[in-house]
Amino acid sequence: DMRKVAWNCARCSTCKWVDVWEVKDARFAKICPSNLYYLFDSYSCQGRMDLSLALIDGDITYDDDPEILDIMYRCNTCGGCDAMCKGVQDMEPLRVMLEIRAKCIEDGQLLPQFIPIIDNLRKEDNMMMKPKAERGKWAEGLDVKDLTTEEGEVVFHAGCRHCFDGELWHVARGAVMLLKNAGVDVGIMGKDETCCGAKAYQMGYRGEFTKYAESNIEAWRNARVKTVVTACSDGYYAIKRLYPDLGANFEVLHITEYIDRLIKEGKLK
Repeated sequence: DMRKVAWNCARCSTCKWVDVWEVKDARFAKICPSNLYYLFDSYSCQGRMDLSLALIDGDITYDDDPEILDIMYRCNTCGGCDAMCKGVQDMEPLRVMLEIRAKCIEDGQLLPQFIPIIDNLRKEDNMMMKPKAERGKWAEGLDVKDLTTEEGEVVFHAGCRHCFDGELWHVARGAVMLLKNAGVDVGIMGKDETCCGAKAYQMGYRGEFTKYAESNIEAWRNARVKTVVTACSDGYYAIKRLYPDLGANFEVLHITEYIDRLIKEGKLK
């Protein structure tokens, strides 16, 4: 119940800073980046809880305050407030803010900056404003399984940025080669890989997130995948934390975690 979480906010300000005596250095006492930048309580977690409660209860409308969208989207969802709140009240303020963004989208309150990005996602299956046909270029020349036609125990999900940012191709290619050299039964989706949906989720576009999550889950199941490995932070979060709500039951590891496992098993030096 998101209203319950917002209503139960005690306005203790733990989401904004910690006692300087605890950290011994005032530089590290600040928690919330947007509150530190804007220096106004509305841009803190507790301020957003007040705003969320008012929206849910109908005490204010989008027409009443044109700053509502700005306040909600200035949060970079770093989770600092969420971690601090759990130490005091064990609540889910970050989830409330993400749900309110979804409510904004449902209510037709769209940020103009997001529209071309989401339109490209719907058309080209990526968040990088790039044509879908270029998605597999990062893997050209790699001797690795194509899981759209073969089966494999591990899928390496490169993610939108690693697929389209040429400066990062070496990261994805290196990851695949490390796994192959360690004897891992690894494959990729190549040009048919699609966005994980994490950014759409954070923006509040739940329909787009669900579409891509379900598509990925089905593709991996068809390939008999047991473990999903990724070098993408957004993908790691979405697949590990959000996909299980849609029925996914894969083991999910960041590439660094998987490499650590391989080293401990003596398969890599």
